[in-house]
Amino acid sequence: ACEHSDLIFAISEHTKKDIIKFYGIEESKVKVVYQTCHSIFQNELQIVDNQDDIEDEVKLAGNFKLPANFLLYVGSIIPRKNLLGCVKALELLPNDLKIPLLVVGDGKKNKQEVQKYITKKGLEKWVIFCPKVNLDELKTLYQNAKVLLYPSFYEGFGLPIIEALFSKTPVISSNISSLPEAGGAGAYYINPKSEEEIALGIEKLLADSHLYKSLVKNELAHVQQFK
Repeated sequence: ACEHSDLIFAISEHTKKDIIKFYGIEESKVKVVYQTCHSIFQNELQIVDNQDDIEDEVKLAGNFKLPANFLLYVGSIIPRKNLLGCVKALELLPNDLKIPLLVVGDGKKNKQEVQKYITKKGLEKWVIFCPKVNLDELKTLYQNAKVLLYPSFYEGFGLPIIEALFSKTPVISSNISSLPEAGGAGAYYINPKSEEEIALGIEKLLADSHLYKSLVKNELAHVQQFK
C-alpha cells in the first residue's frame, strides 16, 4: 500500500519516520496530519466536589465506588501499554502519597499477569479495574483524576494523552516514540522501563503544586493544535 499509493497520511512525525525507515518511502510522499479526540473531551469542565457527586454522575456498574482522589490509566491491557509498570510504581509510592489507580480498559493474558502481581503484593485495594465506561463517564474520570499514567513502550500517537490535556489533567508519559509529540510541554516524561521514574513523577506531581499548575497551563496551550 505504501509503495503504490500517491500520498500517505501519518498521524505523527514519529509514524512518518517509521514509514520512511521500514518501507523505504520518499519523505515527500508522507504528510503528517494530527488527529483530534472526541468533542466531548473539549467541552467545559465538570469537576465534582465530593465522592457522592462523583458516584451520582458516573454511575458505574455494580457497587463500584469512585475514590475521591485517584490516578487514571486508559487503554488496552497489553504489554506495550505497560500497566504493570504503573502498578509497580504505585507500590513504590510513600504511604502519604499513595492513592488508588483506576484502570479503564480490558485485556486477557497480560491482565491476568498484572492481577497476579497485584495479588502477590497485596495491592488489591490500590488498583481498581473498570473495563467498560461510556463517553460521559470517561469524560468525568479524566476531569477528576489527579494524573493520567500513560507510560507506553510504543504508540503511533497516544490519543488518551490529548483527552487528558483537554481535561486539564496532568500526564505522566514516556520520553520515547510519538508520545512527546502528543504531550508537548504539558506532560511529565519518564523512561517507561523504570518504575522508579514513574513513581518519582507521581510523587512530584502530587506533592509539588507549582509543577502541577505549570503543566496544566502548558498543556492547555499545547493541545490547541489538536482541535
